[in-house]
Amino acid sequence: MSSDYTRTKPNYTGQYPQKVVSLNGEGAAGFTRVEEWITPNKLRQQYLFGIPLTSPLTGQTLDDDTLKDIIRRAAANVELTCRIDVTPVQRIDRIDFDRTKYLQGWNQLQLSYGNVKSLEEVSIRANNSISPPTNPQTAGIPPEGSQLYNVPLEWIDMNYAFKGILHFVPLQTTFNSYGVIGPSAGAAAPLFAIFSQLQWVPSFWFVRYTTGFAENAIPAPVNDLVGATAAMEVLSLVGPVNRNNSQSISLDGASQAISNPGVQIYVTRYQQLQEKVQFLTDLVKSRFTKSIFMTNF
Repeated sequence: MSSDYTRTKPNYTGQYPQKVVSLNGEGAAGFTRVEEWITPNKLRQQYLFGIPLTSPLTGQTLDDDTLKDIIRRAAANVELTCRIDVTPVQRIDRIDFDRTKYLQGWNQLQLSYGNVKSLEEVSIRANNSISPPTNPQTAGIPPEGSQLYNVPLEWIDMNYAFKGILHFVPLQTTFNSYGVIGPSAGAAAPLFAIFSQLQWVPSFWFVRYTTGFAENAIPAPVNDLVGATAAMEVLSLVGPVNRNNSQSISLDGASQAISNPGVQIYVTRYQQLQEKVQFLTDLVKSRFTKSIFMTNF
């Protein structure tokens, strides 16, 4: 299924840094808040400085292709741990209709992922898709189901999109002495009047949105987290090949002993990276994910 960008609404609040209108300090004295994707050379220079990447047992060396694979797996690890997308990907969510959220919470929609780059669709779709189509009546129906109603993107507030939260603010913006009035005109009025009487409907809203950071605009803390995670994997590879703990040479009554930390040689550096990864993980999650969820279950 190809990504659909026939219409889109960008996240005006920004992804990183959020809610910033001007970056006047960007580039001053070499300072930058976003970076290019981490490379094998940066991994060696910034996270593995002074550490040989060649095995003393076999002579094998961790080349750039291997380091790229390690970085890729580290990024996938960060995505799962922090529940964010590092590179752009278009997602779809089926979100339940909650009467309380609709009437009292400005129809708050909590997306599965934060760090929303743009919003492409909020609609109501039927679950009538069949693949492969065995009935001529289902031929031509998209895999997401037939679209029953398409919510204008102008109605969607994206002030908290970086956290994965949307609101239907323009749907309920008329106040009177009794509180908030719902949609009172247009084709959507009868539809929402009916559903506002229901307490809960499963998989009611269909949301299509794009998450992830733009190319060469990775937040420095995210890049740092990927680099530290990748460096830990490298140390776990090169550490165990240092097996000899001590050597002793004796000749004609004279002896010399050489001590080698062996497999423990990189323990201190590994622990430092481990602490850094934990700190950055908490930092990234606090910035791009939700800590409290409202649900019927």
